[in-house]
Amino acid sequence: MAVNVSQTQFSHPLFLQLITSALHDAGIPPENLELEITESMAMTDPDLLIMTLEKIKAMGVRISIDDFGTGFSSLSQLQKLKVDKLKIDRAFINEISDGTNDGSIAKMIVQLSQSLQLEVIAEGVENQLQAEKLMSFGCDHAQGFYFAKPKNKVELHTWLQAYL
Repeated sequence: MAVNVSQTQFSHPLFLQLITSALHDAGIPPENLELEITESMAMTDPDLLIMTLEKIKAMGVRISIDDFGTGFSSLSQLQKLKVDKLKIDRAFINEISDGTNDGSIAKMIVQLSQSLQLEVIAEGVENQLQAEKLMSFGCDHAQGFYFAKPKNKVELHTWLQAYL
């Protein structure tokens, strides 16, 4: 399960305790939880972020950087964060279209992820061309309307039974 974390939540003094409690209350193993942070969070207080991420990783929880490519982080900072996954912002996926753009930025982010031995997920995939192009780049995962529209609890349960 992936959960977006805001700067306010992340900097709360009891954040680590809240994660531990949430894992216990939900009864899920830590490796099944992925916390998504943004690039801008990484630049606000890098030292605090690095220290907190190390503690979160020690719990077994996975970390991803959401909307990668839209912020102004430095690549040296990215290496220090020890994250598990980069999520390519949908703006770069939207650039993959018939003949007008080949998705060069998305391709570069996939290659960067591979070089850093990180998983990469493309957000906002809306058509087969985008999905195929991302696969040809070596993108690990993709999400978006092409695969499934948002669902309520009942629709999700029915969909999961049909596809799993």
